[in-house]
Parts: sequence; C-alpha cells; structure tokens
Amino acid sequence: KTTKKIKKLRIVPRKVYQGKKYTGKIYSVQNLNKKPVQLVEKTFIEPGVLAIKLDKQKISPREITYLYVVERTL
Repeated sequence: KTTKKIKKLRIVPRKVYQGKKYTGKIYSVQNLNKKPVQLVEKTFIEPGVLAIKLDKQKISPREITYLYVVERTL
C-alpha cells in the first residue's frame, strides 16, 4: 500500500477488487488541513478511470472519507 498526498490530503489505498474487465479500488482520504476542505471528484480522475465516487465531498480537519474508483483491468 502506498500513501499519496494531494494538497494536504492523505490518500491511502484500502482495498482492491479485480475482475476480468474491471477493477474496483477503495481509498481513504484524510484532511490534513486546519480548515474544512471541499473535495471535487474530478480531481481524482486519472487515465483509465471509468467511474469515481466520494462518500463525502466536504470534510473537516482530520476527518476521513472514502473514495471509490472503477477502472478497466489491464
């Protein structure tokens, strides 16, 4: 597992579900800022991503939410 930081967010992969055509990934996203953060789903889109969903789009300092990603299996 690797931890990635984007604009004072800690993004940690938690679970991967891999099928023949699609892969589902779940990440925890923690706000490391001292103020609430408004998350935008398109910020997390990378090449190959088909769908993305955040549990919460506004998170308080130190709060954790979850990011769900569906992409094509390579």
